[in-house]
Amino acid sequence: DKPGTAHLRILLQDGLECAADCDSTVSHERYYSFHYILDEAVEDQVTLVPLTASTNFPNPFWLTGWSGVINNAQFDLGHIKGFSLELSVGGEIAFGETVSGSFSLDPFRAVEVVEVLPPLEEAKCIKEEGLYLFEWATHFYRRIEFQVNGCCDLCHEDSDCLFALTNGRDCLLAGNNDFNTSYVGIYSTQREIDTYQTFWTNSAEKRGD
Repeated sequence: DKPGTAHLRILLQDGLECAADCDSTVSHERYYSFHYILDEAVEDQVTLVPLTASTNFPNPFWLTGWSGVINNAQFDLGHIKGFSLELSVGGEIAFGETVSGSFSLDPFRAVEVVEVLPPLEEAKCIKEEGLYLFEWATHFYRRIEFQVNGCCDLCHEDSDCLFALTNGRDCLLAGNNDFNTSYVGIYSTQREIDTYQTFWTNSAEKRGD
């Protein structure tokens, strides 16, 4: 009933290096997380708190040293002994005053959040290192002059193109119907390696896979 005067704290109890009386919360490292959400009236709101912590503020969880013990000062997620909740009222409330309200923690739970990344754009062409398609086989290729940089795109957009060759100046496209292994070789000189690039289309539909 008095906005801005109370907040929720979640405490995680790390019991990795507890030496004695380990069923007591005072024997654990106690990590605090602070949530100023009690004044929000949004229904079906989801608040995600990453399970990471340190001795520094701010962090999702903070080893304050206010309670419990300091052992190795490392957040050992695999040794969480338990958790507790606190409602904290700030200094704005005078002595003798009260704060009232209600909230629900019914869906309070630990969850695994999986980040779903968008699929990477599939490559239009695959460069075949060291493979040379003989450009003198003119009946095998369709030559497009002065299109070195866009050769892969041209092959991708051409419904018949399966193979492409750039010779430093032109783009040469070839389909499967005219393919002959006698037109295929291996680069034998550094000049060929520096000059020619061979591609094949990365389309299963065009290849007939």
